[in-house]
Amino acid sequence: MNFPRRILLAVCILALAGVLAAAPAAFAQECPRGPGVPELPTPSVTAAEADADPSKLKDFALAALSATTAPSRNIDEASYIACLFRLRGGPFFSGSTYTVTLTLDGRVWINTNDMSTGGRPLNPVIYGAILHGLGIDVTSPAAIQAGLGSVAATGSFPNPEGGAFNAGPFGFPGASGYAVGYIAPLTRAPSILLVGFDIRQSHLAPDTINPGTPSITAADVTDRATLKQFVDEAADFVKTLSASGDISAASKIRVAFRDPTGPWRHGPTYLFIMQRTGYTLFHGAFPDRFELQIPTNTLRDERTGELILPQIIQTATAAGEGGDYVEYYFDNPDDPTDDFNTLKVSYVREYAARVPLPDGTFYEDRLIIGAGIYGDEGAVSEGSVAAARGWLARFGRAVGSQAVDMISGRLNAPAPGGAKMTLGGQTVKLDADPDSYLTKEGADFGFASLAHQGIDPRSIARARTANRLTMREEDSTSSYREMTMGQLLSGASFHLASAKGAAEAAGSQWSIWGRGASSSFEGGGDAAIEGDVTTAMLGVDYEKGKLLAGVALSRSSGDGGFENGGRSELEATLTSVHPYFRYAASERLSLWGILGMGQGDMTLDESDQKHETDIDMRMGAFGIRGALAKMGGFDLAVKSDVLLTQMDSDAKDGLEAVSAESSRLRVMLEASREVAMEGGGTFQPSVEAGLRHDGGDVDEGLGVEVGGSIRFTNPGMGLTFEVNARGLITHEESDVSDWGIGGMIRIARGKAGRGLAFTVQPAVGETASGAARLWGLREASRLAREEIEDLDPRVRAEVGYGLDAWGGLLTPYTSLSVSDSGNGTYRVGSRFRMGERLSMSLEGDVRERVNADPVHGVALRGSLRW
Repeated sequence: MNFPRRILLAVCILALAGVLAAAPAAFAQECPRGPGVPELPTPSVTAAEADADPSKLKDFALAALSATTAPSRNIDEASYIACLFRLRGGPFFSGSTYTVTLTLDGRVWINTNDMSTGGRPLNPVIYGAILHGLGIDVTSPAAIQAGLGSVAATGSFPNPEGGAFNAGPFGFPGASGYAVGYIAPLTRAPSILLVGFDIRQSHLAPDTINPGTPSITAADVTDRATLKQFVDEAADFVKTLSASGDISAASKIRVAFRDPTGPWRHGPTYLFIMQRTGYTLFHGAFPDRFELQIPTNTLRDERTGELILPQIIQTATAAGEGGDYVEYYFDNPDDPTDDFNTLKVSYVREYAARVPLPDGTFYEDRLIIGAGIYGDEGAVSEGSVAAARGWLARFGRAVGSQAVDMISGRLNAPAPGGAKMTLGGQTVKLDADPDSYLTKEGADFGFASLAHQGIDPRSIARARTANRLTMREEDSTSSYREMTMGQLLSGASFHLASAKGAAEAAGSQWSIWGRGASSSFEGGGDAAIEGDVTTAMLGVDYEKGKLLAGVALSRSSGDGGFENGGRSELEATLTSVHPYFRYAASERLSLWGILGMGQGDMTLDESDQKHETDIDMRMGAFGIRGALAKMGGFDLAVKSDVLLTQMDSDAKDGLEAVSAESSRLRVMLEASREVAMEGGGTFQPSVEAGLRHDGGDVDEGLGVEVGGSIRFTNPGMGLTFEVNARGLITHEESDVSDWGIGGMIRIARGKAGRGLAFTVQPAVGETASGAARLWGLREASRLAREEIEDLDPRVRAEVGYGLDAWGGLLTPYTSLSVSDSGNGTYRVGSRFRMGERLSMSLEGDVRERVNADPVHGVALRGSLRW
């Protein structure tokens, strides 16, 4: 039989019932009773009577024990009666007569006069006198162990009614009283009840225990991060010591956690342990007030009046062993003048307790352990809360804008039959037949008659393809684009539709589609808020007649931050669902509407502290699109939409609750034309104008943007020239500005990219074209940037030589990119292209950055079109 396992620290719940006894109704009102807990009768002998007449100590002890050993006792009754036992002036506490409970290994478990002595060992001489009074042979250590083993095995003491003890003759005057042994009804563990023994510090033995070596001690706890680590390590310490089989494990935990010179207690930082009911097994700062009590319905926040323990219990049980934080106003034990009016932030979590019982079974429960800091040094400043509110509002508007762009892009175009995919701005028909495509194209140019003359039409088509590469701009510079993942997703989509024949016959059609988008935002004035947002969306809809209805699911992620006396980083993710519809009023006019509901999380990383909270979004949008007739040879189109978003975040982890609204109204008119010149080449002018109004909590105001470009291509001369410019004419927010200018000159004398080619591309500011820039934009705060230091003029030069190789075009090249800010990139590599379908490149580069080490890279890229 394993004696230590039989009386392990399960006594933690076991001997609690050892203090129980009957109480007079006159005192019941001062100790709260749980539901169904009856008032107990006055004991036949009270503590006051025993204090006046020591001969009545035995009767007092047995009277208390009769209530203690009732088999129906539960935790609610234990809490109620333990309170009565500690009630000074009550029937169980008078003068120096009160109750003390010992565990069988000679340690104090409950001292109703001073709960802080719980877990401490009695002096062996005093404990020997107590065992002698109980009828156990104490002539030698072996005899003591044999006697204790017999008690553990049989569940009974040699003297069932106990006996008096007196250690005075052995050098401990006053160490006397009456002891009675019993078996605790809740835990079935042997315990000892003492009465008439006024315990002093001199009666306790020195206790050398190993408190462990946590990496974060109580003295190291200064913020939420260190608080969490401290509590987690305390939970690990409890579980490790409990599993050791040490008979004194429970007592050692209490002593270690309460020692002000040890690693687990320092100043206002202390630990507490409780059950889910609120029954407090241990309290490091206020044991007399809370240990073995259930103050669930009495302990209140001194400022708000709200109950504290229900908050702690709900937070801990919801978070489990992952833990979470809870805030309330509570007494700071290190500040006697605080009047309970100090903000406390506690980190609480559950852990699995498994305590062996004397009968070989185990007591299993999920206990709550926690600790707190006062004043919450990890709280977010008011300035940072305001900046976080601005960031969240812009993030929500960016997500809403992306949803509107992607869904309206689906709604404002007829659903094509079959399947297609767009990636990085390039569209591929997944079910296209290249041979039929060439035959159709060839038919327009008399290719069928060429075939009758023995000429392969496909050779003509391939020649036109190669010539088109020369006539446009696909060359050593622009035949490929470097893309980030966000750029790759921006404008990405796929579309799967039911077969046209069946759909048209039934007057209806199902579609599944997907899109991706990426955007950036800036603003915030002095706070300098900025961020990037990427969204992927999957939708399904049904179209019949003039009505189309569907639903889309999106996943958005954003990152960025703000400058507010230092750099703070923000990240957010949001999962949203968007029901939508479109009604085609006519062939040229359509109306649409979108709703959105989403949930996610946001993390603020400030001064090496992370604050996490939950967020949710609600949005609504509607719009109109109309195709206009051509004007003067120009293709015209107009579209408009309005967007409303609401973003909210919870008050959590040091970050206050945030609520932010935003609105946006957009209108755009676009005109473009392509002109073939008599001397050869193509001239293509375009003009755009857009209007946008922002409202809500950020970037309120109206902005007007215009843009234009002129492009000239002459394949005979091997010359391509382009200049483009765009700018914000005005915006009501004075610090919102954005403009850019750029251009390109290319000379490629070789045929279809062959031979020597030299390219120079200067640029200043943002060079995206006006209308595309406006519709790709998510925030008015990026419409302009007036400060000259932000323009960063730059130039890129490249020289390459194209030659025939392996049935395609191989172009070795080298290039240099430099900017006015001092950044530079040097590249060397080679590109290979076979017609329009296959292209590959291998490139190495060195990127030099101001005030940073160079970055080296190697990139292999490829694309296949079909």
